[in-house]
Amino acid sequence: MRKEAKVSIVVVVLYYLLNIINTYFVTTAVLNRYLIAFKRSPMIELNSIIGNIAALTILLFIGLLVFKSKKTRLLYIV
Repeated sequence: MRKEAKVSIVVVVLYYLLNIINTYFVTTAVLNRYLIAFKRSPMIELNSIIGNIAALTILLFIGLLVFKSKKTRLLYIV
């Protein structure tokens, strides 16, 4: 596998992981003390993660369709 392909895969994986971690911390009272916390169950957490992945995938595919060069695609993701 070429170095450019490896870099692209790493950037996309980091895009997903860091965005999901970010949305978890923003929507919990751990770092956001002004947030009104509701009871959370494992099913709600799983649904939240699946919803985040779906939304991020839609945004990723829109960006991949709009931007044609590899550099602008990576800049869009970042």
